[in-house]
Amino acid sequence: MDIKRIAPGIIELHLSDDPDQFTFFAEAIQRKLAGRWTKQAHGLDQSYWILDVQGKEITVHREHYIGVVVFCDDDAPGRLLLERLQHYFETGR
Repeated sequence: MDIKRIAPGIIELHLSDDPDQFTFFAEAIQRKLAGRWTKQAHGLDQSYWILDVQGKEITVHREHYIGVVVFCDDDAPGRLLLERLQHYFETGR
């Protein structure tokens, strides 16, 4: 599980190759970060849920060929959120 830059100004944390785990990860992320969903969009092979965490938006994304990732702006608050999630999913704490 690594945080990487996927585009200028955007970082992501790849959570799983299994897109069927999307709801599990989305619910765990919401609980861990105590955020609220602002948008939830579903397509045939993709889903995008946007979570507001104290004014910072992160997106949980499901795609059939990629799996489940979470991404956000590459700034200090965004990096901190993804680092918290990485630690949580790697250690369970």
